[in-house]
Amino acid sequence: MKNHLLAALLLTAVSSVFAQPSTPQALLAENQLKSYVSLKGTAAAQEKLEGIDVTTLAANNSNVMLLRNALSGKTMVAEKVVLIRLLGRLYNSKNTSGLNNEILGDLKQLTTSNDQSIARAAVFSISRSANNQDVLEVLSRSRKGGILNKDEYAGELAHNLRFTEKNKQKEVVQMLASEKSAYGVDVLAMNAGGYGYLETISPEALVALRDYLAANEPNFPKPIGFFYLSDVIKYTNWLHAYALANAKIEPAKTYSITVLKVLNSSQADPRKAVAFLGSDEGKKLIKSVGKTSELDKAVERAQTYIESFPGDSILRGFGKNINDSLAGLK
Repeated sequence: MKNHLLAALLLTAVSSVFAQPSTPQALLAENQLKSYVSLKGTAAAQEKLEGIDVTTLAANNSNVMLLRNALSGKTMVAEKVVLIRLLGRLYNSKNTSGLNNEILGDLKQLTTSNDQSIARAAVFSISRSANNQDVLEVLSRSRKGGILNKDEYAGELAHNLRFTEKNKQKEVVQMLASEKSAYGVDVLAMNAGGYGYLETISPEALVALRDYLAANEPNFPKPIGFFYLSDVIKYTNWLHAYALANAKIEPAKTYSITVLKVLNSSQADPRKAVAFLGSDEGKKLIKSVGKTSELDKAVERAQTYIESFPGDSILRGFGKNINDSLAGLK
């Protein structure tokens, strides 16, 4: 009797240590999770899980145990995929549940599942656990085993670069480069252009990152008349990240110098000047450099292209953005 009482007291103490303040949404999600347990394996259970998936489930001891128990029992594959996703989200740097190691252990085991859907869900959940240094090994094994394709693998490497130990970051960039994935370039550029990102990268890895971006400049589609917003976003992200990295490595090559040199290259597609100068980053650049011959040259290239397609409303919008930015210059 005394042992049972002691165990209960210890469990209460552990739960209170790792408890998180519960919001109404978190309480609703927790109640839904508890009611799911009695519905496992039914259509109603899947619906209940989908509802939890779009809410915020608190990362506490109770919720982790409910999810772990649900995964260990007989559960439909579609349910397991959602349960894995939910469990992965409860792994966090503060270990608020007190069960980070158990979460990671469960997810690692699930990456070896014979069911591709389950294995993939576990791999992606581990990959999104930012402080987990086991990610590279899991990703590599999953790529070799065919769980991830080239683009998925490259994208996860790019996402995890900043969270990798600094002495391994250059290796990650090299692994990323070996995949020759345009999607990997896009993900890295999008991340690397974020505030404070480059400060997390080691000097050696930063050079490798800059060189990798330099060797993989995105291109617009071959027909010169095509101007898609998806290409605009990819190119703007790329040039922004490349210029930031170049300036950090070689301060004399300032952000604006790099951007305008790229846009004014004799080989540069004029759509690149339209894309960048008409973006928010372009607006900041125009404001920072003021009227210069290099900016004038890039603007002329952009405007000439825009005027060649007077019926394109998207191009007219980019032209207006550029002109509005120029109007504020003296």
